[in-house]
This record gives sequence, structure tokens and C-alpha cells, in this order.
Amino acid sequence: MLQKIKARFFSEEQRIRDRIIWKVALPCVLENLLTFAAGLVIAAMIGRLSGDEISAQSIGNRITGVLQSLFKGIGIGATIIIGISYGKGRFERCRKVAEEMMMLVLPISLILVGIVLCEPRPFLRMFADDTALIELAVPYTRAAVWLVPSVAVSRIITAAFNGQGDTRTPMVIAVTMNVVNAILGYITIFVCKWGLLGAAWSLTFSYFFGMALGLFTLYRKRGLYGSTAREGRLFRGTWQDIRGSFSTGLPASCENMMWSVAAIIMSRALLAYGTNAFAGYQLASQVEELLAAPCFGFQLATTTLLAQSMGRNDAVEARKFHHRICFWGIMVSLPVVAVLLTCAPICMRILTDKPAIQVIGAGYLMLAAIAYIPQTLNMIDFGAIRVVSSKSFPLFGTILGMWGVRIPIAALAAWVWKADITVIFAGIAFDQVFRWGLALLYRFKKKVFWGQPNSEAEVLPEK
Repeated sequence: MLQKIKARFFSEEQRIRDRIIWKVALPCVLENLLTFAAGLVIAAMIGRLSGDEISAQSIGNRITGVLQSLFKGIGIGATIIIGISYGKGRFERCRKVAEEMMMLVLPISLILVGIVLCEPRPFLRMFADDTALIELAVPYTRAAVWLVPSVAVSRIITAAFNGQGDTRTPMVIAVTMNVVNAILGYITIFVCKWGLLGAAWSLTFSYFFGMALGLFTLYRKRGLYGSTAREGRLFRGTWQDIRGSFSTGLPASCENMMWSVAAIIMSRALLAYGTNAFAGYQLASQVEELLAAPCFGFQLATTTLLAQSMGRNDAVEARKFHHRICFWGIMVSLPVVAVLLTCAPICMRILTDKPAIQVIGAGYLMLAAIAYIPQTLNMIDFGAIRVVSSKSFPLFGTILGMWGVRIPIAALAAWVWKADITVIFAGIAFDQVFRWGLALLYRFKKKVFWGQPNSEAEVLPEK
């Protein structure tokens, strides 16, 4: 029996492929775990403050989150384009595309920062009506928004490393950055007594530090580009790659931004239950994001390895990688589900000493466990579809899930049915399951990696 299982799931060929997958995915998983762990440290610090201060930080982070989503998507597009060039063996072109993208995103980010700095209140009012809460969030938002330029450049730096299969270096940079953030956060919040403003400035400085460290690592003598020449002059002969980065990345940006836009209505719906309910959901979301780190690792492995396979024009290899990443997605998700179901109250007690907030957050985490495996497989499938088939379908799926499932349920529960907050949490979980169903339906209709990975005649779907 054991021999059959070993032959079926852990053959020599599969073990070789597993080593490649985990070489890409594991550093990203560790990076996300440590990043979110550092976020939990800051959340725990803020959690010792009042419910209003927790809520003020949350709506301020919504503003910076929308802007970060834009550059996160562009970074995904750059990763795919750089990965394809790397698969073709064009290393000098990888450097050229990365440098051009950095030069483009920096001025865009500075313009967006200027818009928010002029008057953040109209943006904050999209998330809350409470005037006192908005005023509490204004100084935090004005300080935190300065992290956006650093994020924009850092996303391209990360894409440069990830596209060439190096996920370890971004992990080291992220860990270092978050250690700096945790140390500065403690000093500014509790020692200097700056409260929320201290949390904002420590976060902003840590992102700037991470960007500087990334640039140094990229161009140092033994760095990725330290001994690699640029292919020709900047912005000469690479506009197709730049357009590819934006045409692939902007739908991904819109997909990420849809989460932030939908958060406007979700925030209002949750605030209808009071600031403690909103704070409980926000703190629980920190735990959920921490435990979702494997999802992001497998999504990155899908994007990087499938893009490199495309560069080599090897459809069979891409198909086998996708199949194996899905296998490990399920295997890793099972213990995470067990943790969410059994340890939710403990997690919330670590984050806050407010019993009312603990109960609400624990309830959300238990419902989130139901949708964890579908969420993991959905991220893998959407990543595969974006690379080899359709740039826009993941955006379409996100819009349909958000505005067809999550938002209507939240709005009806809060303002029509006057239902318990558990109904909103159940709607969030069902949204994840629904979007995975859409991904499966698309893959079945378009025959994107559908069936057993043994068809030598298969070709990559057209974009």
C-alpha cells in the first residue's frame, strides 16, 4: 500500500519537481509568515489601545492598501515578463525591463501620494461616517501614505528576483524590514508615546529601509545585476515588454483594488455593528493573513515557474508544475484549517485583551477555516490562468465574487435583515468557494491544465 502511494504521489520525477517548487515557494511562504507575524506584533501593540484607535488605523490602512494594490499588480505583470525573458535566456533584457519599470512606477506613486496628502478626509469618508474616527485617522494616513513610493519600487525589485527564480533574497529583505518595523513600532508607540502616529512613521521608515536594502542587494558586486549588463539603451526596443507588464499587471492591480473598493462597503456594514465588531474583524483578518502565507507562496510558484516554462515553450512542463502545486496546496492547507478551527480563541486573546473583540474575531476565524482550501486552490488557478490563458478572467472572477456574493450578503445582513454579524462572515467564506468554482469552470471550458498531466500534444492556450 505504501509503495503504491509513494509511486503515485512521490515518484523520482515528482520529487525533482517538488524541489524546484519549494525552492521558489518556501522563501515566499516564510517571507509572508514573518511579514504578517511582524504585522501581528504591531496589531498587538495597537490592540492594547482603544477600539476607536484600532478602527482609525484600519481605515487609514485601507487608503494605503488601495495604492499598494496598484503596484502589487504591476509587480505581478513584471514578474511574468521577466520570467519569460529568463526562460529564453535573455538575462540582459531582464535587467532592462526591471529598470524601466522602476523608473515608471516611482513618479506615478509620488503623484498619488500628493493627491492623498492634499486632503485625505474625502477618501476616509468612503470607509466611515464617524467624524471623530475620521479625524483620528487623518494624521495616521498622512504619515503612512509616504510608504507608497517605497512599495512601488520594492515591488519591481521583488519581481526582478522572483522572475529569475530567486525568492530567498526578497525573503531576507522583508524579514529585515519587518524586524526594523517591530522595533521602531515599540519605541514610537510605547516609549515615545506617539500612539497611532508612531505606528505610521515606523511603518513608513521600514518600507523605505526595505527599498534601499533591495536596491543595494540588486546592484552590489555579487548581486543579481552586479555583473549583468543592460540590453541596449533604456526604453529602446522594450515597449512591448513594458506594455506586457502593464497589460498583465493592471488587471491584477484592479483585482487587488477591487478588494479595497469592496472594503468600503464591508467597513460600513461592519461598523453598523459597532467599533468593537469592526475591530474584532480587523484583528482576526491579521491572523487569517498570517495563516494564508502558504497561499501566496504557491501563487508565486505558479506565476514564476509557468512563466519560465512559457519562455521555454514547454506546455507539458507548465501543466505538470500546476498539477503538483495544487497537490501541495491541499496538503499544506489541511493543518492550517485545523489551527483555525481549534485555536481561534487563543489567537484573539494574544492580539487583544478586550473580551467583546475576542469573541467576534474568533467567530470569524472559525468560518474562515471552511473556505481556506478553496481559497488556496483559487489563488493557484487564477495565477495559472493569468499566465497562460487570460489576463482579465481573474479580475472578472473577483468582481463577480465580490459584487455578486460578498457585498450583497453583507449589505442585506447589516441594513435589511438586521441579522447577526455571523451572516456577513459566512458570506465572506462563501465568496471564496464561489470564485474557486468559477476558476474550475473556466479551466474545464478552456481546457487549461485539465485532466492528467500526460498529454505530450498539449499546447499552451492562446492569450
